Amino acid sequence: MKHLWFLLLFLATIALPWVSKAQQIEVLVSGFRNTNGEVAVALYNHKNQFPENPYLTLIRKKPETISDTLQCVFRGLEPGEYAVSVLDDENSDGAMEKKMMIPREGFGFSRFEPKGLHYPVWGKCAFSLSHEKIRVEITLCYY
Repeated sequence: MKHLWFLLLFLATIALPWVSKAQQIEVLVSGFRNTNGEVAVALYNHKNQFPENPYLTLIRKKPETISDTLQCVFRGLEPGEYAVSVLDDENSDGAMEKKMMIPREGFGFSRFEPKGLHYPVWGKCAFSLSHEKIRVEITLCYY
């Protein structure tokens, strides 16, 4: 019986890291101006990556109508600090179209509402993932 308790304790210790990776981030994107192209949803897990080198990126087809909300889910994440960016890639070229440094396609960031031409910073966009699931809602911005 004593050996059984040690075996159970040992197995629980081994399984604990797998349990802690069960976190997920659900991203809801709204505010599309058209149904052309696709949407790139990028996840960052370190301030040195943001906003140029995402940890993970999901490419999704846009909703069928502009009033619909797009849902993307990042699964199997460890607890920590994260940020999300979204690009409404209307011409599906994989890059933000700009004219005189002003974005011509829709974009958005977690916890950041663009006002003017301010560039987003990690501290304003990052959030803590400590629960099993967190929802991030992003409304796209167009200039």
